[in-house]
Amino acid sequence: MSVALDATRAPSVVVRPLETEDLPSLLCWEADLEVRRWMGNRFGSIADVTGWFLDVKRSLNRTAFAIEVDGAVIGEIELDNIDWRGKSAEIRICIGDPVFRGRGFGTRALLTLMDIMKRSGKLKRLYLRVDAENRRAISCYLRCGFKKIGLLRRSRFVPSDLLLMAVDV
Repeated sequence: MSVALDATRAPSVVVRPLETEDLPSLLCWEADLEVRRWMGNRFGSIADVTGWFLDVKRSLNRTAFAIEVDGAVIGEIELDNIDWRGKSAEIRICIGDPVFRGRGFGTRALLTLMDIMKRSGKLKRLYLRVDAENRRAISCYLRCGFKKIGLLRRSRFVPSDLLLMAVDV
């Protein structure tokens, strides 16, 4: 599901809570080989994505956001393992629509969410795990201020090297 962009202006990027109407987009993005490579194959059906969404809505330590560009949902951001006392959370981001990858929309969305976190004061630190081969994602995280803090080497339990990164917001 792509949207046409007006080349004469910079498109607006909005980060907002994920809604039921966004779920078909998440399922659609799973058909993309790049999404499956970096994010895994999470949903096989609309029932799977709906069940995941209901679990997120009920959870006290998880939340999910849609990334919109000019009114079209192009990706999503998840906060998981939220530690309200320690004010930290693990973050995942996916630009699902391939038309929008590599164009700075993920960086803008992540910076927007980090600003929201900073202003709310509810979270002070974000961390993530990223496949060490995912150069585009790593570049995005570095532009957003994340620092490399460790490396989890491939093992029989971890299929590839994972770079650990974190940022204080």
